[in-house]
Amino acid sequence: VPGIYNKNLADEAVTVSTEDAQQMVKRLAREEGLFVGLSSGAAAVASQRVAQRLDSGVVVTIFPDGGRRYIGEKFWEEK
Repeated sequence: VPGIYNKNLADEAVTVSTEDAQQMVKRLAREEGLFVGLSSGAAAVASQRVAQRLDSGVVVTIFPDGGRRYIGEKFWEEK
């Protein structure tokens, strides 16, 4: 977590497993053409969870990393 992060400004913290983030990264690449990294995958999972609880409103998600440094990771391999 970067030093500039102030947890008092966040409404909540949503925990996302590495496996869920990896699955979302693959889904975003396959279905949306977005080549993002694990932090972005986790952000997408968390925003989906938040959006499912809302009756109305808008959820804005920032993808903080790209997928380039994860090209060689094993999670890309089909199971």
